[in-house]
Amino acid sequence: MNLLSPLLFPLQGINFLRRRLSRGMAFPGHRVVSVGNITFGGSGKTPLVCALAEALLRRKISTAIFLRGYGRETKDRGGEVPLGGDVRRWGDEALLIKGRVPEARVFVGARRSLWMASPEAQGCRVFLLDDGFQHFAVARDLDILVHDFSSKDPLRRDFLGELSRGEYLFHSGEVSERVPARNLFPYRLRVEGLLADRGTPPPPGTEVGAFCGIAHPERFFRSLEEGGWRVLRRRCFRDHNPYRAGEGEELLKWNLPLITTEKDYVKVRGRIPGLSFLRIGVELEEAFVDALVERVEEKS
Repeated sequence: MNLLSPLLFPLQGINFLRRRLSRGMAFPGHRVVSVGNITFGGSGKTPLVCALAEALLRRKISTAIFLRGYGRETKDRGGEVPLGGDVRRWGDEALLIKGRVPEARVFVGARRSLWMASPEAQGCRVFLLDDGFQHFAVARDLDILVHDFSSKDPLRRDFLGELSRGEYLFHSGEVSERVPARNLFPYRLRVEGLLADRGTPPPPGTEVGAFCGIAHPERFFRSLEEGGWRVLRRRCFRDHNPYRAGEGEELLKWNLPLITTEKDYVKVRGRIPGLSFLRIGVELEEAFVDALVERVEEKS
C-alpha cells in the first residue's frame, strides 16, 4: 500500500460531499469538456489538451481553453493569455498551450467560471478545462481522464470510483482487469521534433546537455536518448521551476548544445543562446475524434 493512502481517506470523503453538494455552474450553448487525472504528479494532460484543441479546430469547432494557472507569480484575477506573454503573469503551461494552439483562446484564473462567462469566450463552442476533473464549481458535459497504470504517483482519491466518472480514459501501461472497459484509448506520446531558439537544432547523434523542471524528468531524458541524441550532461530542477537569474545561464559552462522541454523553454526563452526544445505530441485515434465531435455538436 502507498504510504500516503491512509492520509487520502479523509480527502476522498470531502470530495464525495463536494460532488454531492455542488451542482456546478452550467454554460448552456457551450460544451464543457474536462481533462484531468487521479494522481498527484505529471500525467501528460497538457499534450492531450493541445491535441484535443487542434483536432476540434481542424473540424472548424471554435475552442477556448481554461487553466488555473499554477505557478503564476502575480495575484490578479487572470485573463486571456497573449501569444508570447510574460510567464510570471500567465504561467508556463498556459504559454505553452497558447504557443502550440494559437488559434484557440486561452484563459487563466483560479475562478475559471469567471472567464468562461466573459464576453471574450462566448464565441467558442467548446470549453476545455485543463486539469478540470476536480473542478466541481463548473458542470461538465464530458470528463476525459489520463492515467499511467505503471506510475508510482499517489492517487488523489478512490481509484475505481473516480475512473467510473470519466467517460473516456487515455491510458499507458497495463490496464487492471477491475477498470471499467468502456471508451478506453491507448495514450501514445510521440516526439514531433526538436525546435531551436535560433538557427538549426543539433541533429540526432550529437553530444548534448539537457535540463528540465518537470514532474518526471526521466521521461524527457529517455525520449532524447531514444531519438538518438547523446546526453553527456543533465540536470533536473523542481517541477515548475521559475529559473531565477543565472540559474539557466550557468548551464552554458557545459560547452554543449542545450536541449530542454517545451514547458521549460517558455521560461528561459531568449536567455540561453542556441537553446533547443523537444516538442511532444499525442496521437489521437480518428474513432475518438469522431465520437468527440459528435458529442460536442449535439444540440444543447
